[in-house]
Amino acid sequence: MQRCTRRSTFTAKASNASIQEHFSLSPTVILNQATRPKFHELPFLHVIPNQLSSKTEEQYRKIVFVNWTEQPAFSKHGLVLETEKFWVGVRQNESFRDLANYVFTCLTTHVSNAVVERMFSLVTNIKTKPRNRLQLSTLEAIVRIRSDMIVANKCCREFIVTKSMIQLFDSKNLYASTPKASTSKATSTDIGVDQKKRGKKMFYLCFYRYCKRKQPPT
Repeated sequence: MQRCTRRSTFTAKASNASIQEHFSLSPTVILNQATRPKFHELPFLHVIPNQLSSKTEEQYRKIVFVNWTEQPAFSKHGLVLETEKFWVGVRQNESFRDLANYVFTCLTTHVSNAVVERMFSLVTNIKTKPRNRLQLSTLEAIVRIRSDMIVANKCCREFIVTKSMIQLFDSKNLYASTPKASTSKATSTDIGVDQKKRGKKMFYLCFYRYCKRKQPPT
């Protein structure tokens, strides 16, 4: 119990530190000469290529001397204070593109591992002991479908199932079987092409299967 508490406390501290580092990239901080951090205090500086390090640092020093309200990206609606929208506008200026690319790399870094933990839970809920023979392509398709529907807030009942999907809905395509000995030797290229074709079909097939499970009884 004490071990779990220490782990959760460490994770919370790491998340708060990452949030603070991301906050330092907001326009209200970056454009303020009094409060903005020095370049060496910015987060994730290791992601900047060595050949662009000095150039990015120079752009960071010059960004406060630009009147951004007169720039084409902000001339219509004025200067935005949202971090992502601000740096999208900054990136349109070629003189600060390297700095903007660095900021986008920082903003895409997750502040916690909650998303990864949800994916693990999703996989364990799908591939259970009674369904331990699910093929990898089938499992991947179901995970992609469920995660996409959660993010997009979609309902499976809106999906239109085609006849070709129904024809693929059998145990031969859904579950892996024990390979039989064959006299012919398939090359790795042939196997890779066959797996790609089957994986594409299984994506739509598993969506149909997921829809059928979610339909209310008639």
